[in-house]
Amino acid sequence: MFKLAAAAAAAFVAPVWIYFRFVFEAESYHTFLSGFLKTHSLLLVLGGGLAGLAADWFAARRGWRTARAAIAGLGAAAAIVALTIPVAQSWAAGHSLEDGGFMWAGLIPVHDSYYYWNGVNHLERGEGLDPIGTRRPLNIAYFLLRHTLSGGSLAADLLIQAAVLGLACFLAARQTGAIFGRLAGLFLFLSMYEFAYGWAPTTMTESFGLTLGALALAVTLAGWARRNPLVYAVGMMLLAVGQNARGGVLLALPLLALAAPLRFGGAPRARLKALLLAVVAVAAGFIPSWLLFHYYGYKAAGSLHGGGYAGAVFGIARGGTGYWSSIDYLNQHGFAGLPEKEKDRILLERARETMRARPDLFLQGLGVEYRKYLRYQSAPVGSASVFTGWAGPSGPVTEALSSVFLFLAAVYCWKTKSWQLGGFLALYWLALAGSVPALAENQRRAFAVTVPYSGLLGAVGCGALAAFARRRFSLPRFEEIVPETSPIGPSALAVTLVVVTTAAPFLLLPKSFAQASSRLACPAGLSPRIVRASPGAAFVLLHRDGDRRRSWAPDVRESDYRRNFHLHFLQGMPSYMRELRPGQFLSAEPSLIPHFGSDAWRYYVGDQSLLTPGAPWAYWCVEDKGDHFVVRSRAGTLSPAQP
Repeated sequence: MFKLAAAAAAAFVAPVWIYFRFVFEAESYHTFLSGFLKTHSLLLVLGGGLAGLAADWFAARRGWRTARAAIAGLGAAAAIVALTIPVAQSWAAGHSLEDGGFMWAGLIPVHDSYYYWNGVNHLERGEGLDPIGTRRPLNIAYFLLRHTLSGGSLAADLLIQAAVLGLACFLAARQTGAIFGRLAGLFLFLSMYEFAYGWAPTTMTESFGLTLGALALAVTLAGWARRNPLVYAVGMMLLAVGQNARGGVLLALPLLALAAPLRFGGAPRARLKALLLAVVAVAAGFIPSWLLFHYYGYKAAGSLHGGGYAGAVFGIARGGTGYWSSIDYLNQHGFAGLPEKEKDRILLERARETMRARPDLFLQGLGVEYRKYLRYQSAPVGSASVFTGWAGPSGPVTEALSSVFLFLAAVYCWKTKSWQLGGFLALYWLALAGSVPALAENQRRAFAVTVPYSGLLGAVGCGALAAFARRRFSLPRFEEIVPETSPIGPSALAVTLVVVTTAAPFLLLPKSFAQASSRLACPAGLSPRIVRASPGAAFVLLHRDGDRRRSWAPDVRESDYRRNFHLHFLQGMPSYMRELRPGQFLSAEPSLIPHFGSDAWRYYVGDQSLLTPGAPWAYWCVEDKGDHFVVRSRAGTLSPAQP
């Protein structure tokens, strides 16, 4: 056993170290990746996955147990590499690769990404959670944990996020492959990867939601396959934690809890015990977010899970007018300046009044949201469009395949009389279908935490088709397979991640950086600022095209920087970001001086000559331009102190 563990560990650690030490920042690697952007990057992952499956098959035929353990370790390393591909591509491109990008020029959080970036800095300064962070406190706690481990480097934050996500996706894919066949596991990984592609390079909540969803699926499947209700309950708890961190198919928690008595126990009492265990586990999954909200939440203005939910309900109740109609309502009636908590109360109250007076509008609203889902999840085929969202969203390629494989999974369950498996899949599909009205408007991102479960619907069909071909037109009984993989690893990793993330604010905030106490001297009309300027901080340094062969954030060529303007989602950015010139920098780092917390949403622009290479902190005198600050000079220090 020790020999196998050592082989797996060596095959995992060595490639990861080599990749980040010698490959990740190599210009030749960036050039290679530029040929596999967006959906084309699936080809890289597919090729690597098939090579790994072939090697594992060959080692299994030869009975090489040590080699198989090493291949598993190498697979985990490859999964981490795969999830860093979109990060590397984004930094090398100097702009977001998705039209709905939330990062400007690689390392500048904008739009919703800035909410979470500002939230973690707000918490780190000892000021508690802001209203946005109060909605999803577990995500901010995870950001704080990464930010502390990285020494305040946003670039390292994103790489840690991608690495943990890659490992979680690998564990879910490996557990799926152990039950439904290796190709099924690979297909599930492709589904999760395609969804994660646009989110891994950002500070958005989708990556953490997918991480928890993947770990939840790995543990849930381990418990289901081994007929262990306790392990299954741990998986349900992780899914509940994930729903609190990001959200997904809302009805998955109650309906998958109902799957427990279908699988566990023969006597009614044993089935009831399995159901109660699942229900208690789901309730326990709400505790981490509640604790963080209770101790750090901005209760006067924000609310747990607030924000979009009330607006979505308001839009449905009004006949399908959409989330943004709630914003219009608040603006028109003078409620725009109220705290978010009060806005949500008003919107839900108006929604209830409308549903009581006009229940027909509520039904109409449900129909409108279903039509939105049908439209958003359709792919063009010639002059027509085909609905591809039968199994739920993941990405244009894999969700279309999942819809086909879902049909094959249903046929498989019927032909083999696999009623327990069929019941599990059917309950999740009903949860998906029933949750669509609340999620459709936000399209794929709203399904984040349950994307692995949607991928499972297709993976089962893929595994059944592969087994049907391999076994010469006979079908295995997936319900009777006891996987070789142990549930201990995924369970331990997942529970540790949740516990450490929840504990992070309690343990780290007293030891976070001290508040800046230096007295800085600035000329009249300028005010002092202290910002983090260490490698990986939220900076972009603009260069002429002739000065660099390729971009690599934070150093971005001018032509690559200008491509940010062509993205539809980024066209409304302030003029000073557009007017940045070569030789200047743009920074989204917040000031560490406590009473300047109101600087949020205002970036810094200045000459690169004002940066000191290698210095962890920058001391500036800045001019307030209203929507941003211009750095005019370095600040003089009147008393020696270090933040």
